[in-house]
Amino acid sequence: MGDFRWLARVNSLNEEKLILRKLDLDRVSNRLRDKLVAELHNLEQETSPDYPINTFPKNYSTVKKNTS
Repeated sequence: MGDFRWLARVNSLNEEKLILRKLDLDRVSNRLRDKLVAELHNLEQETSPDYPINTFPKNYSTVKKNTS
């Protein structure tokens, strides 16, 4: 019976270690995600123009009239 108690203790310790490791990995992945989101936001702010970009073709009004 003593061998089984030892095995149960080892399994519970391993389970605790796995839970702690998973919590550590979750914490690290959340920090990494937050850093990536911040970097992407900064990159978007740096690369976006300060003026609106016209996405319509130059002759949009004539194209629209011809298709109507």
